[in-house]
Amino acid sequence: MINFLNWLDGVLWGVPLIVLMAATGAYFTIRSGFFQFRYFGRIGAYLLAVVMVIFTVTTSGGWFTYYLAILEHIGRDDTRWKQILMKVFYAMRALPGLLWTIYLVKTNNQGFIWTVVDITSAIPTFVNVAVILILSGDYFRLLKDYKARYMGIGTVDGSVRLFYEEKTEGSAL
Repeated sequence: MINFLNWLDGVLWGVPLIVLMAATGAYFTIRSGFFQFRYFGRIGAYLLAVVMVIFTVTTSGGWFTYYLAILEHIGRDDTRWKQILMKVFYAMRALPGLLWTIYLVKTNNQGFIWTVVDITSAIPTFVNVAVILILSGDYFRLLKDYKARYMGIGTVDGSVRLFYEEKTEGSAL
């Protein structure tokens, strides 16, 4: 079992993920015309550092919300089942961390714990990157509209409606 988990960890967090993430970053950078470099300048490095700190602080809250959304989706049709599921989730949410801590203290097997964490983090990462690539057409359409509306680059497409604008007959969205 441990050999399989180590193999899966290597596949998910190895070269395939690095290539996928680098290719996705390059694709968005080139397709957007190096937007982040041209318009953020030197302040971009400082902004990136602040964003990374905020990211590290909010990761656990994000995972909590992610699992909460999954559970709400599972129990969406039956409100009684959903209420029970949510009560169990809220009551038990600290238990996995506690059990992993006890396991670590008793066995000092850090490699296994990190393998499990890597695998449970990699699967949603692959799903999220796939969804981002699927939605990239909408992203670039909205970026083009943003540039036209607020930066004066290009022409405004009247059929583009942002999420907060009312939809009209014949609109693209």
